[in-house]
Amino acid sequence: MTSEERIKRAFSKASDNYNANAFVQQRMAEHLAALLPEGESFTRAFEFGVGTGLLTTHIDARCRVSSWLLNDLSEEMLRNVPPLQGKATFLPGNVLSYAGDERLTGLNLITSSAALQWIPEPFSLLQRLSALLEPGGILLISTFRRGNLNEIASLTGNSLPYFEENDMERFARSAGFRILSLTSETMRLSFPSPREVLRHLKSTGTTQLPHFGNKSFRLDTKSALARFDEAYRATFPAPQGQGVALSYIPLYLLSLIHI
Repeated sequence: MTSEERIKRAFSKASDNYNANAFVQQRMAEHLAALLPEGESFTRAFEFGVGTGLLTTHIDARCRVSSWLLNDLSEEMLRNVPPLQGKATFLPGNVLSYAGDERLTGLNLITSSAALQWIPEPFSLLQRLSALLEPGGILLISTFRRGNLNEIASLTGNSLPYFEENDMERFARSAGFRILSLTSETMRLSFPSPREVLRHLKSTGTTQLPHFGNKSFRLDTKSALARFDEAYRATFPAPQGQGVALSYIPLYLLSLIHI
């Protein structure tokens, strides 16, 4: 099974329970949408990595979007997107296959939340998509900064390829964008136990993260889970001393293509 197939399967399995567990992703969607002026109008908006539509619904409620083009690798995720004010066209599958699609023309807004880190060569994708923006169009992105889920990375040696603020700044300037906002924040969650951390990751589609890129690390035996549990409790107790901690570091970019 390819990496893309594993990611698709994990998010598809999480689709029905995603909203109830995606605390951080919900916060990111709210924060990102709030960067747009209230009442802003967009004729054509494209969002990739839509998931269950957390960001979509926030933008749709805040702004006037005539036409949505919505992409996600998982069709099951897209089925959970609620009705929108503007017309919605669903584009399931790998976003790379749509970068040259004739339907993605005349865009005023390109947006994505908590998805960029899953995409190979993310800046190449953003460069191709940015060429589809009309003059004055907006690129609105959230992803995660390096150090995200540090607890998992420290104990397993595995991490997704996260970003630094200067990575986003260099890309935006080289692609002809004027940066309007580039910020990050740290969010620390507490869970009763390391196994609840793993359940949380599974419920948000990242069940394969502890094994990402490292076939030698496994959590599929009782002894491996016991060692992971012991190490996690010893190394990352929650600040209040109850349970264990898990850290997220969202990164937000709002930029305007030069007119």
